[in-house]
Amino acid sequence: MKSPSLRINLLFLFYFLITFITSCDLQSLEDVSVQKDEFLEETSPGSETFGDEFDTLENSGWESGENMAISSNILHYLSFDESNPFSLVYPQFCCSYSGQVTTNPLDSRDKVGRFELRNNDKVSTSTTTSARAEILFPKQRNKERWYAISIFFPLNGYAKDRVNEIIMQWHQGSNSPPNAIEVADDKIYLRSIKQNISSNSNSNYINYPIANVERGKWNEFIFHYIHSPYSDGLIEIWYNGKKLHTIKGTNMRSGSSLPRFKAGIYKWKWNNGGTSDTSQRILYFNNLIISDENSTLDDMNVSDASISIQPPSADTGTIPTVNSFYLVDASRDAVLGTIKDGTTMTTSTQKLNITANLSSSFKGKVLLELTGPVKRTQTEGVAPYSLFGDDGNGNYYFGTGLISGYYTLKATPILGDVKGTSKTIKFQINN
Repeated sequence: MKSPSLRINLLFLFYFLITFITSCDLQSLEDVSVQKDEFLEETSPGSETFGDEFDTLENSGWESGENMAISSNILHYLSFDESNPFSLVYPQFCCSYSGQVTTNPLDSRDKVGRFELRNNDKVSTSTTTSARAEILFPKQRNKERWYAISIFFPLNGYAKDRVNEIIMQWHQGSNSPPNAIEVADDKIYLRSIKQNISSNSNSNYINYPIANVERGKWNEFIFHYIHSPYSDGLIEIWYNGKKLHTIKGTNMRSGSSLPRFKAGIYKWKWNNGGTSDTSQRILYFNNLIISDENSTLDDMNVSDASISIQPPSADTGTIPTVNSFYLVDASRDAVLGTIKDGTTMTTSTQKLNITANLSSSFKGKVLLELTGPVKRTQTEGVAPYSLFGDDGNGNYYFGTGLISGYYTLKATPILGDVKGTSKTIKFQINN
């Protein structure tokens, strides 16, 4: 028979062992939990587990095509020349500087969107604070869509950072976005889901390189999507006019609505006060377009991505060419959009003007020659080089105006007595 003291010692030893084992198990679970959280923080960009974010995704309205269309296929066109551009989307801003309308860094006549995110910014959500300055476009009705966007990486305010951030995404709701354009270490790439499962692990995604960050110039991105969790999915990507990728197969999760397009800045490492190599991100956006399943690549080419902050080389002896043409509502002095060859411009007024746009370093003249229902020849010596002229203070004239019909416009830059290469477009006015 064991003595009472021995039984007490054995009970003490038993309790000690149970407490030790339980403590180890709990500590092990805590370690696993911490490791999992750290892993998700690094590998699950844009994971939207927040209630109000999901409500915004689910409850905001459907695409309607009510924005001014430069083509009959355009559903949404955000040029930032609108009177209140952020009313056309769902902004997620914490502060007055998060999203602003400002002057194009390379063209004082043009308005663009300026997005800024600082590492202590907090957009409140149900469970955490989220470091984002983004806009969300309405719900989509068809799995096939075209998207275009121009992005300007400034010389100051967008320093190199090794830690990832999202500048565009297609979001479905409660998990990481199935597709996102990310930047890390000055590399731009598409992170795209490859399997129809809910895991946010990097093993469920493929990174497709797009380009290195080029500052001081506009960069044009065009995407053609067939959103699908099955083998019929398609992603095509163009960057500055060059096709980079054709990706076939799964590109979204099943059991949820079609992905929603978002643009702006989201840096999940900064959630809840996190830090990285930088503390500020500034990006400029212009010509955000969503177009329907009947669109073509030509419908999406509306940006001035070729314009750079560097002027043409002085020793080449060449005259710069016309970069683009703007259609202007002269009654409001508002740019309605970029006129591309073969497009139809639908307007509610005949009080129209057209400008030819060149590099800001050009100091010559431009000869504009219009034929069609309205004929006009105009030589302009200073920017803006406009078909019906202007008063030099941003007020455009409209002369006889432009009535409905088919037109041909030829613009020739002239430096001294030397003519440069002409640019000609054909287009239709519908008013």
